Amino acid sequence: MATEVEIDDSLYSRQRYVLGDGAMKRMAKASVLLYGMGGLGIEIGKNIVLAGVKCLTVQDPNISTTLDLGTQFFLRPEDVQNKKNRAEASVHRLRELNPYVSIDTLTSALNESTDLQYLKQFQCVILTELPHSVQVNVNSFCRTNGIQFISADVYGLFCGAFCDFGDSFNVVDPTGEEPKEVFIANITKDNPGVVTCLDHRMHGFETDDTVTFKEVSGMTEINKVQCKIKVISPYAFSICDTSGSDFSPYISGGICTQVKVAKTLTFENLQTQLIKPDILVTDFSKMEVPISIHAGFNALYKFRESHGRLPNVWCSEDADKMLALVTEMKGQGKFTDIGEISDDVIRLLSYTCRGSFLPLCAALGGIVAQEALKAITGKFTPLKQWLYLDAIEVIDKDDRERLELFQAKGDRYDQLRICVGEHTVQKLHQLKLFMVGCGAIGCEMLKNYAMMGVATQQPGKITITDNDLIEKSNLNRQFLFRPQHIRKPKSTTAAQAVQQINAVLQRLSESQPVEGAVQASKLLVFRPKDWPSCVHIGRLKFEKYFNHKAKHLLHAFPLDTKISDGSPFWQSPKRPPTPIQFDSSNPLHLQFVIATAHLYADNNKISVPKPVDIQQITKFIADEKFPNFWSKEGLDFTIWDRWDIKGNPDFTLQNLLDKLKAEAQEECVMDLVVSFPSFISDEDIGGPPVRYFFGL
Repeated sequence: MATEVEIDDSLYSRQRYVLGDGAMKRMAKASVLLYGMGGLGIEIGKNIVLAGVKCLTVQDPNISTTLDLGTQFFLRPEDVQNKKNRAEASVHRLRELNPYVSIDTLTSALNESTDLQYLKQFQCVILTELPHSVQVNVNSFCRTNGIQFISADVYGLFCGAFCDFGDSFNVVDPTGEEPKEVFIANITKDNPGVVTCLDHRMHGFETDDTVTFKEVSGMTEINKVQCKIKVISPYAFSICDTSGSDFSPYISGGICTQVKVAKTLTFENLQTQLIKPDILVTDFSKMEVPISIHAGFNALYKFRESHGRLPNVWCSEDADKMLALVTEMKGQGKFTDIGEISDDVIRLLSYTCRGSFLPLCAALGGIVAQEALKAITGKFTPLKQWLYLDAIEVIDKDDRERLELFQAKGDRYDQLRICVGEHTVQKLHQLKLFMVGCGAIGCEMLKNYAMMGVATQQPGKITITDNDLIEKSNLNRQFLFRPQHIRKPKSTTAAQAVQQINAVLQRLSESQPVEGAVQASKLLVFRPKDWPSCVHIGRLKFEKYFNHKAKHLLHAFPLDTKISDGSPFWQSPKRPPTPIQFDSSNPLHLQFVIATAHLYADNNKISVPKPVDIQQITKFIADEKFPNFWSKEGLDFTIWDRWDIKGNPDFTLQNLLDKLKAEAQEECVMDLVVSFPSFISDEDIGGPPVRYFFGL
């Protein structure tokens, strides 16, 4: 019998909230193959490992080179010197990211003669840096054996990804969002019945959404009924036939809730999609670019098959050959239905394809890893089926005429230089950069800056600031941090970690904002000193949240309160609160107090008795005196620059306290309504009720 998968909530808490336990458990049982450990491959691998699959196998036959150091952040100069295989050089650093993921390596090449039977052990196969002929073979094998297939590549200033999840892929949750809920103002008896939202609020539903009903008065038969809707307006939608005797007339109330319905998607194979692609357009100002990149990638693979190499760097002759290949393929009936193809895009692809623009590796690596998780879990709607991105705007138009600026120099920045030119590379090296925040995005940005050589020359400098300390839950997405860094400052730790990625990056400093020190000093003043004081705080929190807040609201708005039209204030969607009286014999009440005490004890490094003595806590709470809720009728005051009560500008806060002490019979907590002077009339403007705790 299979053992139940346990989820480490301290590591995966945020991801667990987004994906849910079902998706997390499917990931924890999944095995993924990733081919190609270049700049794109390492980004995909890093993200998949952080997410927490069961096993990742990285396969790559290539030896580390100086060129790889420009995009592959888990390779080091010594790996190049020792001629280490890229997969083997990267695997131990990948393993550091997540102890729950098993990571294996393969160093054999994947080609047209490879026996693909070994792929059957994987639920998802991701290919990079492979020709179309091999991709087509692997895709065909994956479809036959029910394996999800993804391929992706970055060439120069262009990148693309393709997904094929089979003829029938079930998406259990297309959006991943919480089901929408709306309060109902009316339901007509009609065919179809029309639902109107309360207070003219937008429902957010779409036509063909499935909804259900609850708490409807009058037309009670509609409760728990599921039906598809048709949107009439942002505030109304039609449902099923409610005109018959099966449904009583609507009286009041009710909530309509969206029902999550699974969706089945059909994908076409790679061979078909190469000719008639289904491309997701992400930038409507450049509609022709994705189509042109698709044609250019096809021509690029044809060029490589014919010449045994990629087009040379910024070579016009090779660019002409690429354009000729595109024309030839169009004459063969390919790309006939995809629109106009830009010659400039084809030329730029030919010029820069031997390089790799690092930000595109990072962006596409995140997207592909996300698609892999969709393939494994069925959560969220997947890419269907092509995505292309570009960064053609980064090229300085004046530099395009000076081809020598884009030629390789044999250093780690060649892949960037080929894409943007030497002038831009030098600007990056001398850049002064200030970055706030070293969280998930901050770590990714800092990694990109290091790989591109930002601030590696005078007068360049990177300054980073973050007043947070590293927590275990950060390790799930902030890849510069490791378990040994927990409780250390993010800024200093990130600065040290990123220098391992690029040792040239020496001009980097970190700072801590003074606001953190001020906040810390306040916490120190009011922090509990021992375990009993933590329990005391827990008991006070119970009284505040579950008793006094409810009493205060009921005091401000009694149950018989009417609004201006004479209808009850407490009607759907507003429900009157019920104050809860603390009961030490109620396990749930005690559990709240103890859990709150644990939180305060943990945050303040206070030792907790083990085991916790429930009887001792119950006795301690019984002996403690906690303030009762008390409100004085008829006392109002105005607060501006000074206390001004009953027209007496000299009435001070101490006078108020003295007055309350004289009238109070016991220690109390008081809720007061604060009013503010109006600039347009003699009347004060009543503010919201505010709670004041007075030690009487």
